[in-house]
Amino acid sequence: MTDHHIHLNDEQVNKICACFEDKPPPRSMWGVPFERVIKSIEILALVLGGAWALYQFVSFGRHTLDLQQQILQHDVAIKNAEAIFAHEKQAIEKILLETRAEAEQFKLDNQKSRKLIRKLTLTCVPVKDNDDGSKIYLVTYRVDLRNNSEYPIDIHYITARPYIGTLNVASIPPQEIRQVNGPGVDSESGSLSWKEGLGFANAMDVKYWDQRDGLFGIKAKTWGGTGRVPPTESTLSSNDFFIRAFSDDWFAIYVDIGVDDYDHADNRIRLGSWHPIRKLVQDTPPTQK
Repeated sequence: MTDHHIHLNDEQVNKICACFEDKPPPRSMWGVPFERVIKSIEILALVLGGAWALYQFVSFGRHTLDLQQQILQHDVAIKNAEAIFAHEKQAIEKILLETRAEAEQFKLDNQKSRKLIRKLTLTCVPVKDNDDGSKIYLVTYRVDLRNNSEYPIDIHYITARPYIGTLNVASIPPQEIRQVNGPGVDSESGSLSWKEGLGFANAMDVKYWDQRDGLFGIKAKTWGGTGRVPPTESTLSSNDFFIRAFSDDWFAIYVDIGVDDYDHADNRIRLGSWHPIRKLVQDTPPTQK
């Protein structure tokens, strides 16, 4: 192997040595003093910091604006919902009023179109003679009701109040005319004085009737003849009772029928009949005597 040696002359040796000699640090960069470079960097940092702060401020402002817009939209939505609710409430109230009006009109139409055919029948049968010339009579009243309308009819109650009338012959002067008065009419203006007997009552709701102490002071004992009567159908109510009277006395009965509205006086139908007992006996069919 051949050894290779580098041979340096004195000038080359001096240049290499000069490289290792201590030299002062550079005072500039790209020809610009370090002091200016550092100052420029500080200014650039301040500018960048301000720009970042401005960016944060603008971003926060936009976020705040977005929140405000959302709140505004929310308020608008609430106001719209309240307006819709108020409108719907008015519409519902209007519908309720119209429904009530239609119900009242239906009730009025029903009352106008109500065709309740009613018939009151009286029979009187003598069953015993008394020593004083009076007799015991078996009296029967019967109320037949037929719904001849297009709507069902509720019969809430049927009451019957009997009376015995006495002819005031002595109170009638000669050649004077007196009215044949029924019960409830002042006897001074008529020819008959009436005495009320024990009444009867049939009620669809006896408990409710008794809680209200009944009508006319009569207690209900049965529900016969009451209830809902469909169109074209019929119902009846009847009672038997004994009376003691003379043959020239009169007998009367008032029947009150509560229809549809229990408490409304306009829905009370009254039937009345009064006759001489002698005529009632004559008119009673032989099969019932």
